[in-house]
Amino acid sequence: MTLRFVVGLVSLTVLALFYLAVFRPTRSAFSGWWSLALLCASASSAFLLADGTPFQVVSNPASTAASAAGAMCVYFAARSLRPKGNSVWLLIVATLVCVVGAAFDEPATNDWAGNGLLFAVMAAAFTAGAVEVWGTWSIRRNSPDARDSGEAITALVVSALAATLLATMYILRLTLYVTLGHEHPTFTQIVGSPTAALTLLICLVAVTFSVSGIGWDQRTRELRYQVARDDLTGLLGRAAFVARADEAIAASGGRRESQTWLVIADVDNFKPVNDEFGHQAGDRTLQAFADAARGAMRTADTV
Repeated sequence: MTLRFVVGLVSLTVLALFYLAVFRPTRSAFSGWWSLALLCASASSAFLLADGTPFQVVSNPASTAASAAGAMCVYFAARSLRPKGNSVWLLIVATLVCVVGAAFDEPATNDWAGNGLLFAVMAAAFTAGAVEVWGTWSIRRNSPDARDSGEAITALVVSALAATLLATMYILRLTLYVTLGHEHPTFTQIVGSPTAALTLLICLVAVTFSVSGIGWDQRTRELRYQVARDDLTGLLGRAAFVARADEAIAASGGRRESQTWLVIADVDNFKPVNDEFGHQAGDRTLQAFADAARGAMRTADTV
């Protein structure tokens, strides 16, 4: 009970600090999902304080819902590190499944109501989150701007290790819960409530104070992207293109076997399109041309 109280208090504290220091100034997707995960962790611990009281019949399923939602928010935070969409319906379905499982498992008297389903959801969410963060780390450390993102890359390692630790613990919790039961001494000693609460507490603190770098880095990358690219076509602007061209020429090093090609293309009779059909049609023409140019190039090429 003491650990639950501490986890809730610490989660609430780091939520306030993270929200004020990272989310409000950056509004990055990652910091938003992480703030929601911290809020869910605080709520889950708060609901569990009602165990052993007449309110347990409601607070137990509520805690289960908050835990499931928090795990899914961690997964969505990890997915937001790369340009992927988040299927919010997964969060809703996972939360509802856990709530229903707890509601039909005698929550008024059973402290572990619905925990089998909850452990499965948390194990899956943390495992998927760990895979996403490790994948992002692998891409970022080999990217051209890796030297400018050292803090974020270190934070990715910390986050990936934390997600891996939580995934391992909940996979083990689920396995022992199903095979031995929560009252078995092995379950209690290895992955009981105190162990789980302490592990969660350590991961929350370690990750929150390292992922601030990820939140700021995500916002910085978005701003760099906006500055470097034309807002109509999404192609590189002049300054960014010249910088890329200089890098390509420097990379060739003047070696005979290494060549850099420059292709210049023009849209013929573009002015009559604007004059006859209007500038909106001209914009769509430029967008179509940009799409065609991108489609004709390799990933490493610059348009």
